[in-house]
Amino acid sequence: HKTNNTCRIVMRREKTMRLCANHFIQPWMQLNKHSANEKTWVWNTYADFADEEKKPETLAARFSTVENANKWKTAFDKAVKFVLEAEAESYLKERNSKESAK
Repeated sequence: HKTNNTCRIVMRREKTMRLCANHFIQPWMQLNKHSANEKTWVWNTYADFADEEKKPETLAARFSTVENANKWKTAFDKAVKFVLEAEAESYLKERNSKESAK
């Protein structure tokens, strides 16, 4: 979300369309390859809302091809970078406004 400088993952199960992931991307998040499947990425979040209540989760996304899995990683990493840069920019603006108010 470019106005709020946030990124969110909303993921549904392919066959049932049931919500299985719903959380903001945080700057500390990273994808890890699943040890048994090169088409699967695993990550953690402290606050997933897929079941309508906030709870920590370890999530995985499995793709039909390695190419699609790599596209997901690229998009995920881009979102993490966007959020990190937005938070840094917000922090610097706040710090600079406090300093100029002195």
